[in-house]
Amino acid sequence: MTTTGTRQGRSRRFVGAIGLMGLACGVIGLAGCPFAGLPDSTALSETESVPIRDGVTVEVPLGAGAPGAADSTWAIHKADDDSLLFRIALGSNGEIERFFDSFVFAKEWLGSEVIPDTQVHPTDFPGGSYIAGGYVGEQDGRVGVLGVVHGLLLGAHLGTATLSFSGPIDGDRIDGTMVRTVTVFAKTPFPAPVDAEFDAYALRER
Repeated sequence: MTTTGTRQGRSRRFVGAIGLMGLACGVIGLAGCPFAGLPDSTALSETESVPIRDGVTVEVPLGAGAPGAADSTWAIHKADDDSLLFRIALGSNGEIERFFDSFVFAKEWLGSEVIPDTQVHPTDFPGGSYIAGGYVGEQDGRVGVLGVVHGLLLGAHLGTATLSFSGPIDGDRIDGTMVRTVTVFAKTPFPAPVDAEFDAYALRER
């Protein structure tokens, strides 16, 4: 009885896994599967060039922060209509702890929160996961923030999105520019965000 039950449980799990893989293959639309042609690497760069002002970047190590913005939370809004784009929480060294209330990444896929701690986190979509890293630079009273997110389905790398925001800190406000870039390697179950650049501002909430 116990042996039969164990075998049945294993069989159900195997069938479930095959069904999910079939769904994934259908979603990303790749011939041959499993996930033929997708890049393997979801490694995060040890350093990134973070925009700090127009035409100027600084080299920032993975996980670095801006001490001048330590232990703060900011709400970033689109300048032309004041709509909320996302919030960002910075830790004791000004490093990114999380993006949340997000409307600029693939919310249907990732959910409304991204934790850039270089660990694998599940997404709202079954079988989905992401790996993210954060980079924050500070120079001459200006701050630059960069988030990098790799999206996966059953461990296969589907695409990468980057989000940057930079501008001068003026008390509890930063007026600057937000840039989003998206690279998609396969068809996704939801429309992927497109590249975008626009004026934005951030308000300190704590």
